[in-house]
Amino acid sequence: MHRERSAALTSACVTVACAAGLLALPGCDAATLREVDIPDAGEADGGRMKPDAGAPDGGRMKPDAGPNGAPRVAPITQLDSDVGRYSAAIAVLPSGRVLVAGGLIVRMSFGTGQEAAEEYDLTSHTITAVGDLREGRSGAAATALPDGKVLITGGAGGPAGEQGLRRDTAELYDPSTRTFTLLSARLVEARAGHGAHLIEAGPHAGKVLLVGGDEPPLSAELYDPGTQTFSALPNDGAPAGRESRHTLLADGRVFVSGVRDSQDAAIDNYVYDPVAGTWRKTANFATARLHHAAARLPDGRVLVTGGAPDGSSAPLASAVVWDPNTDSFTDVGPMASARRFHGMAALGSGRVAVAGGQDGSAHLASVEIYDPDTERFTPAEGMLGLGRSAPSVFSLPDGRVVVLGGQGGRLSLIVATVDIVTE
Repeated sequence: MHRERSAALTSACVTVACAAGLLALPGCDAATLREVDIPDAGEADGGRMKPDAGAPDGGRMKPDAGPNGAPRVAPITQLDSDVGRYSAAIAVLPSGRVLVAGGLIVRMSFGTGQEAAEEYDLTSHTITAVGDLREGRSGAAATALPDGKVLITGGAGGPAGEQGLRRDTAELYDPSTRTFTLLSARLVEARAGHGAHLIEAGPHAGKVLLVGGDEPPLSAELYDPGTQTFSALPNDGAPAGRESRHTLLADGRVFVSGVRDSQDAAIDNYVYDPVAGTWRKTANFATARLHHAAARLPDGRVLVTGGAPDGSSAPLASAVVWDPNTDSFTDVGPMASARRFHGMAALGSGRVAVAGGQDGSAHLASVEIYDPDTERFTPAEGMLGLGRSAPSVFSLPDGRVVVLGGQGGRLSLIVATVDIVTE
């Protein structure tokens, strides 16, 4: 039986029994996904720092915007979930509801697990529990398919003590039955922290491109929804490292930014072309950007923000835009706050929301808005309900941006809060 709930939520944090090996969190090395290895941090002003006043935003005034056209950030206080999530697989369904599956999970009333899945209705502010994943997994990728189903690929999971094992399995979620089916076909390569992009044009149209992951070397493969099979793609020129971020370009290629070498330096960038089956080295970052964020702009360029030169250095406030036509970077910004482990997603206007992260000592509750017309960042009106790092940040079809889960609070716990950024 599925359950629906709508009740008060007070920025719930969940304590994790890390020492018992129940959950893959920083400090539990055997079960930790290296891609999300977040150092402990405090929380600035309890996660509810006083918001800055709205700021001029290119002269544009948006409907329902805050003062001076600044988008608003608002926690959904009516949304009730007993599941805190981190590194979950997320996809927007044809109905507009959001599938949230797996990840590093703590249930406040039912213990730990990596199998739980729910549908979020971010209009009525309700959550519906659906069937569990057939295999627990975190760092998996979710891809909405043309037939309305969702492909879940890879991730890390396994029996107790082996949660860090990369999976080569995949599942299909059917919204009509709210159940998952484990596919008989296996991935060519076990992978977690990878990209999984639906190709919309060209010889591979309708198929799903899986690229990269958090284990070297980088590779790519295709999933065919018609045959429900995976096949390897040529991998000429593949870098030996593992990538930090991947962004689907307008022409179907993938920009893989901040490829991490054996020393964890994240300065090299590549483009993978699934038609040619080649990796092409592109312009380097001027400064390494470990744990940065990247998002495609409406004109096809890629915005890259923050990160840190290495794991022990202070994060960056700087930002750049990469142009695939000229293979060059342009400095923009900077951001008001230096941040790493943050998230970004595009608003309906083409502006980009930059949310959460860590400034080196505290989890951030602030949200900034990048305007590609002015190349400036301005603070959003309001703050996240709880300062947190590594949230899942994604766009809805109606142009809103969702900030879901992550690690937050003074003890860096997994959180069950959801915030909406609205223009």
